[in-house]
Amino acid sequence: MAKATSRRLATLAMLPFVRGYSTATQVAEKYTPLRKHATLFSPARVDELLHPEFLAMLQSLDAADLMGTDPAAVIKGWVTEEAAEIYSFPLLTEKACDMLCDEVEHFQTTGLPARRPNSMNNY
Repeated sequence: MAKATSRRLATLAMLPFVRGYSTATQVAEKYTPLRKHATLFSPARVDELLHPEFLAMLQSLDAADLMGTDPAAVIKGWVTEEAAEIYSFPLLTEKACDMLCDEVEHFQTTGLPARRPNSMNNY
């Protein structure tokens, strides 16, 4: 259950958006010794970053899958509808959010090239 999710989340967390290098791998390799919070880059430790309510939701989804229950019905009990078709749920712990913000700020001080992923920032 959480292992597959852990791998996907860890993969997403380790994909920097770069400019000036032929691949993101080159920037990742240069940044590896500079990392401030190694936990953020460790797939084996991703469960430490996930909010307990999110982990419980995953367990509920696993149980629903085994029982043949509609996953949408299960998720509905774990999410909050903030506005029409806009939902929220706790994904990361507060500590993980703090570490992630700290890591991004730290990365910006390294001088390694970074590109913002949101093209909407051009408007």
